[in-house]
Amino acid sequence: MSKFEEYTLVIGSFQGCLLFLLLSFDARLNTASRVLGTICLVMASAFLMPFLRAVEGGPLLWLVGWLFYLPAAAGALALLYCRSAVPGAVAAAHAASRNFDLAAYR
Repeated sequence: MSKFEEYTLVIGSFQGCLLFLLLSFDARLNTASRVLGTICLVMASAFLMPFLRAVEGGPLLWLVGWLFYLPAAAGALALLYCRSAVPGAVAAAHAASRNFDLAAYR
């Protein structure tokens, strides 16, 4: 891995952790900011994955299994974020889909 890639991953991880802290400990805390903060923490941990795999027999080597799962969890967390950030739109879309009648389009 080149130095540029290492610096990019470390800076991205630092920014993700910092954004997690800012979103989690804000005075205007709501569910959407908590979920978005968790997404940032998941992404920051995924950016650190190459460094954890490079250390042989390190104390954090057991995290490698979880870090392969974390990028996959980002999609589900993004859905939770959208549902909590725009609750009225999701409820309206769900109501519209329930009232959809296929017989009217025959």
